[in-house]
Amino acid sequence: MRDIDDPPARSHQAPTYHAYLSSLCSDVAVVLYNRGTDADGNPTQGSKDISVTWQELWEDTTDADEYTVALRDLWEHEEVPPSEPATGHTAPVAPKDVVVLRAARSQGPGKV
Repeated sequence: MRDIDDPPARSHQAPTYHAYLSSLCSDVAVVLYNRGTDADGNPTQGSKDISVTWQELWEDTTDADEYTVALRDLWEHEEVPPSEPATGHTAPVAPKDVVVLRAARSQGPGKV
């Protein structure tokens, strides 16, 4: 599992959100996490849009136009259309909550 969120180089404070990735065979598990605090540790209100790109999930995106990506929300038990089919997905995440997705890349028509 790798943490793809890097805090700014000049900041020593913890980031306010994370996206965790883990491989499941050819599929990838994605956890979008909203800590519910700002960079100073103060509580935040409302959801935060957290994004993941296909390039973060799969390093080889040179032939991206030959692939489609299917997303499944593992807690809601339903398919989710990618918000940005060509580049990635963004989801609103409530404070102190997570969105857990399974991303599957398959060869076929469509543009990723």
